[in-house]
Amino acid sequence: MNLFGEDDELLDITWYSDEAWFHLTGYVNSQNTCIWATEHSHEIQEVPLHSEKTGVWCTNSRRRTIGPIF
Repeated sequence: MNLFGEDDELLDITWYSDEAWFHLTGYVNSQNTCIWATEHSHEIQEVPLHSEKTGVWCTNSRRRTIGPIF
């Protein structure tokens, strides 16, 4: 059974894509974590705002797959 009738042209021009982000440092969102210190409260530790991560993107259609692209 063909859902598109005799004309499969729509399937040839339809593309599906997706992307994903992977943190390289084992980063865990610590936005809701609070640390209380009784000693050395004036010392701070500088950390980057965003951790290192890599993105992966891929797309495919009925006839072709492009990717993954990092």
